[in-house]
Order: sequence, then structure tokens, then C-alpha cells
Amino acid sequence: MIEATQDKLAEARFFLGHMQEEAARVMRQKPEAFGHYLSAFITAARSVPWVLVCEQQEKYLAWRATWDAAKTDEEWELEKFTNERRLDETKRTGAET
Repeated sequence: MIEATQDKLAEARFFLGHMQEEAARVMRQKPEAFGHYLSAFITAARSVPWVLVCEQQEKYLAWRATWDAAKTDEEWELEKFTNERRLDETKRTGAET
């Protein structure tokens, strides 16, 4: 039904797990690893809704309006923040870590 969306969500979770592991390390053999995982995570996470709209456009559009109306200011700020980090990573010079 929404297999591609579930796969994209699993991809985001995969990179989030690697970020958490990197953040917990006392000594890092590859200091750039966290930034690479952040880039992959934010790109995968922000693409989940786009994949979902491709798989279930009618249902997604009906659901999205209700969801947007219920979002708190904090949730709007988080969405804006993550989109800005995605733009930093994919179209600018990279997100600061």
C-alpha cells in the first residue's frame, strides 16, 4: 500500500540511529561521520511526505490539511528548521553541526 513511504521512513530511522551512535562516542575515528549521517537523515526524513503523496495523493492531501491545522507553533518551527537544514545540505554549503 505505502511500501515506498515505509522504506523511506526506515531509511531515515537508519541514519538517525547512526547519528545517535556517533553522538554517544567519546572518541571518533571519523569526525566527519556525524555530518554525513545528518545529511542523509535530513534528506531521507524530509522526503517521506513527498513519497507518501506519490503513493496516496488523494488521501495524503485530505489528511495533510487536517494535520497542518492541528500543528502547534513549536511543530511549525521544527518543520521550518528541518527544511532549512535540508536546503543547507542539498543546495547550500552544508548544515552546521
